[in-house]
Amino acid sequence: MTALGFLPDARFRRAERRVEAFHQGVESTRSDLALPTVLIHSAIEWLLLVACC
Repeated sequence: MTALGFLPDARFRRAERRVEAFHQGVESTRSDLALPTVLIHSAIEWLLLVACC
């Protein structure tokens, strides 16, 4: 975050929140069930997309 220190305060806080949200998202994938859950969810989404077209 120090590399973004040149930004005005409001933009720096916004960037900081986005980086933190990204970090939390990456941390959530450390679970043993995360990958299978994402794959199943993705497959269901694709099946629904194909079925609706």
